[in-house]
Amino acid sequence: MLRDDTYLVDILESAKIALDYVFDKDWDTFYEDIQVQDPVVRRIEIIGGAAGFPKKRVISIHKFPGVK
Repeated sequence: MLRDDTYLVDILESAKIALDYVFDKDWDTFYEDIQVQDPVVRRIEIIGGAAGFPKKRVISIHKFPGVK
């Protein structure tokens, strides 16, 4: 369970950092500033990687008795 918690913390931290980058920016400023876009995109990649981890551990419902 601790590994899952670590991934959740990574997701939350990356989301907070991404929001910090864009907090005082409007869409046009963000769109035109590649130096803001790059770290935000990187944080989204980290979130995606961490969010994909638990999917590998999904249990098939067919392993339960009475489930077809």
